[in-house]
Amino acid sequence: MIWPIGMKMLLGDPRENELLQEIAAKTPRAKQNVRITDIEPNPPAELPDSLLSRLTQDDVPQGFKDGVAAQEVPGHPYDGYGTRRDDGDGYALGRYQMRRPALLDVGMIRRDGSWTGKYGVNSAEDFLNSPRAQDAALKDLTEIIETRYIKNYGSRIGKTIKGLEGDIVVSKGNLVGAVHKQGIGSVGKYFDWLEQNAWDSRANKQSMSDSAKAVETRLRLLEGVPYR
Repeated sequence: MIWPIGMKMLLGDPRENELLQEIAAKTPRAKQNVRITDIEPNPPAELPDSLLSRLTQDDVPQGFKDGVAAQEVPGHPYDGYGTRRDDGDGYALGRYQMRRPALLDVGMIRRDGSWTGKYGVNSAEDFLNSPRAQDAALKDLTEIIETRYIKNYGSRIGKTIKGLEGDIVVSKGNLVGAVHKQGIGSVGKYFDWLEQNAWDSRANKQSMSDSAKAVETRLRLLEGVPYR
């Protein structure tokens, strides 16, 4: 089934398709103790005006959304909107595997876990059933990451990391993607560690934490993915 509002079986540019396949191939498999459920999204009868208005503005590039999805929902890089993962750390919802902190940041849920009704979403099931709401939430999250978090790390954009598996150039896209997955705290600690070690992970891997390795992996996998 091809979803009519954003699920693409192939990207228009073959080079982007090759990049997406490379990202998916390098993405680690899910942990054994993670419970994964999938639903086939059903479109709502009507879309709220707030959501329609949000999606008519400049959107996150499709290549970035597909690149994130290739890591978050391996095997479903062009869909995955109905994917829910539950593990010891809580749940992750949808194509972009948004967890509680991200949903709080974008105003989809309250601190008590109840849903706010933003974009017509009043439950986890509503969220999983609405690809457009998920795309709008990702757009909100990337803007928050850029304006609230990334501004403190803008000087790192353009830097080259001597990574464990090869050089990595820091871009706005892979930096936003790293914060989306690992959080600003882990990303900040990773950059602090790099600055103390001449931006060279290979020569200093003995002192590199698992958290730093996870951030670096995210930066590497999203290197070259288009972003606004």
